Amino acid sequence: MFKRRQKLHQKWNYVKENIQSHVETLKKPRFYVSILKCMAFYVCQYLVIIGLGVLMFIMANFFALLRDLPRLTGHESVLNLQPGLSVLPRPDSLTSLIRYRIGHRQSYGVYVHDLMAFEQFYERHSQGSRLMDCSKHVGYQDNHKYSCKFPIDQGTIGCNIGNFYGYDEEEPCIIIKLNRIIGWIPQFNEKSPNETYAHGFPGIQIKCEGVNDIDKINVGTICYFDEESASRKSEDLMPFTDGGCSKEFGVVRNYYFPYKKQRSYQNPFIWVKFFGISRNVLIMIRCWAISDNIEVNFEEGKGSVQFEFLVD
Repeated sequence: MFKRRQKLHQKWNYVKENIQSHVETLKKPRFYVSILKCMAFYVCQYLVIIGLGVLMFIMANFFALLRDLPRLTGHESVLNLQPGLSVLPRPDSLTSLIRYRIGHRQSYGVYVHDLMAFEQFYERHSQGSRLMDCSKHVGYQDNHKYSCKFPIDQGTIGCNIGNFYGYDEEEPCIIIKLNRIIGWIPQFNEKSPNETYAHGFPGIQIKCEGVNDIDKINVGTICYFDEESASRKSEDLMPFTDGGCSKEFGVVRNYYFPYKKQRSYQNPFIWVKFFGISRNVLIMIRCWAISDNIEVNFEEGKGSVQFEFLVD
């Protein structure tokens, strides 16, 4: 018992001496000077590291990265000069299904709002000073400082907010938009039908159809409204005797290309309307672009887009 108390007393004296030693050390100015030196060392070290990082970023930004164009373009880019297509409305990026019920605005309101917002965006950006009228132009765009003004009213003949873009009936409308590829120019050979388009509007053809034979029947009549429709409407001419459904494809004019990151650039698109689409059946539809330098692969989604309709 006595030895145990003696050991505890020795430990307590050891702890007590250590505490007293640390207290005396804290009273010495040299202790605080060493702490300040250590802090100054680490502060300078991290400042140097941050400064080197900022310097490397500035050098990469000014010497390796271009302000107007990305570092990798053309075939060096991941896109490999292969433009794709996008479809609107698509309020949910996780699904390509467009489903609504005729006569129930709550079911198709989100699609109408998506299309209306897209039109309003084009209208707000159609008054820029760097936009010019290219309707009389035939070839490609050679003025890379300005962009061609896109006629937003090309779909007003059959697709507009007045008729809820056809979603209030069995005539839904969609937008097929050609995605941007820097420096890409459509190419056509001498036998290409694009160069001898019946109405004199050469450009990229965009065509839609059902995926299988049953879908081709259920999809109804497919009608295309493109820039030709807008030009005829501006001339107070009837676009087509049957509402635009005699066309086999829509056309995107050549003078919207190439895209060189022009300010106020507007992606060209066409309206597609499905007259008499079948109800209560899932319909798979695919659209693709036709040009000699556009590879179309439906399985990989190259040069095409696929979506579904389900009208209740």
